[in-house]
Order: sequence, then structure tokens, then C-alpha cells
Amino acid sequence: MKFEGQITANLPAIDLACTASFYQSLGFDLVYQSAEWVILRLGEMTLEFFHHPHLDPNSSWHSACIRVAEIQPYYEY
Repeated sequence: MKFEGQITANLPAIDLACTASFYQSLGFDLVYQSAEWVILRLGEMTLEFFHHPHLDPNSSWHSACIRVAEIQPYYEY
């Protein structure tokens, strides 16, 4: 079986505006925003965030791995 399509990370965010602002500072474009959902895109990468105001980051297992050709420019930012 050959997979054709796209897999998109759907992650929780305590503050959607703050989350969108952070990813926009890394070059992502905001393509959708509502009170409960944010979608950001950079090239072929898409990240979706849903509002989770009671998320405990210290016990959360939610994660996504974003692979880039060079990390240094992002690290220096």
C-alpha cells in the first residue's frame, strides 16, 4: 500500500494567540484562526492547534517533530 496525502500535527495550546505569534515569528503563515483553532503553514509543513486552556505542560505527552535542513538560524532567533 502506498500512502499519498498529508499528515498534520494537531496540538493543544493554552493561548492560541501567543502560540500563533510564536510560530509566525519563525516564518509560519497564519492560514486559519478561530476562538478554538489555529492553523499555520510554512512551505509544506502544517501545524494545527486547538484551544486547551487547562493543559498542564509538565504532564502533557503531546508533541510533534519539525525537521529542518539547518537548525542554527532558528536556535539563534
